[in-house]
Amino acid sequence: MDHYVSQCEALQGNAGQVDRPGAHHRDGKRIIPVPKDVGEKERRQEMKTKAWFHAQIRWAVLVEGKKGLRSWEESAYIFLSENHETAFQQALDEGRRHEHICKEGRRMVATKLAEIVSLDWYRNPSEFLVSGGSQKATEYLPFGHTFDPEGSFPPPSF
Repeated sequence: MDHYVSQCEALQGNAGQVDRPGAHHRDGKRIIPVPKDVGEKERRQEMKTKAWFHAQIRWAVLVEGKKGLRSWEESAYIFLSENHETAFQQALDEGRRHEHICKEGRRMVATKLAEIVSLDWYRNPSEFLVSGGSQKATEYLPFGHTFDPEGSFPPPSF
């Protein structure tokens, strides 16, 4: 790196003759010009070709043993996607990322993706309500219960 150049090392060219051939156009100080808006055009284009979606995701919190289902957890996930089918897959992936198992005392507690409750496309994403939280279970499900969130494509909520 040239000590007299204020640019970071990655933006400078190789040391050597200034006028020798190279892959990039350089100024006389061997600095590769990089526009300030690198990627801005691609990001704008992506936003034009994708739509905003809101998925309401539900997880079951299950306790090993007789207790079984302890509670339901819900979160809103707001994201860009190409269409409803890819949005559903993205919501499933996000739900799976938040699954986990931990030990509380002597028992195992698992948080498992149960379902994508709703999946909505937003025409104007400037305003929307995000709901979520936890709800005490009113039904019994055993710790080993298997959910099939891929098997139920959610209808729009409105």
